[in-house]
Amino acid sequence: MSVIGLVTEGPTDQVVIEHLLRRYAQSQNIEGDWTCRELQPLPPSQALGGNKRGWTQVRQWCLEHPRGWPPRPLFASNMDTDYCDRVIIHLDADLLDKDPGNRSLRLPGTEMPSRTATPAERGNFLRNLLHSWLCQEGETLDLRRTVLAPAVEAIETWLVAGLCDDAEPESNHDVALRLGECDSLAKSEKSVDNYQRLAEHAGKQIHRITERCPHFRTLAEAVFP
Repeated sequence: MSVIGLVTEGPTDQVVIEHLLRRYAQSQNIEGDWTCRELQPLPPSQALGGNKRGWTQVRQWCLEHPRGWPPRPLFASNMDTDYCDRVIIHLDADLLDKDPGNRSLRLPGTEMPSRTATPAERGNFLRNLLHSWLCQEGETLDLRRTVLAPAVEAIETWLVAGLCDDAEPESNHDVALRLGECDSLAKSEKSVDNYQRLAEHAGKQIHRITERCPHFRTLAEAVFP
């Protein structure tokens, strides 16, 4: 069984990514057993002494795991939590607007994209930012094993694409408001259970999500080449 590690800003991101990837695999008739393992944030049973969340924790994980995750030994057990076959590292693009003055979000020689930049420009900036956290200058990253997964503008964008018939969901900067308009469940507490249900509802339109959210499509095609 293949093991995919998840490094995300929060646990709700993890459930959305896993469910939509499963829907995508089904839609493409992709066979094979695989499971997801939460690396950041850790599942509650492993989060001793608290479980910090947010983009700063994604950055910290990257700094502590240069060039991604080590390869699985030939005879490693699927229950061995030290290894994954592939790791997905996620960031939401809206963090660029929430904390624009933070030095950790700067790239030398590159201007941070504003809200008027295209979704592609904002996504590319996040990919380069993640790469800079994982690699020293001149180092390369094995993108077959370490999948950089920016969500533009946020993971909720993929839910909106499935729940509403919006032509360009990645261009909507008020995605949380739009999600509430698409499904009243989004107006309730932001919890893993609620986001699991939202992902189940949205996943029924996985073809629309794949078509209208290029950053989800790039993620799915990298995980299932």
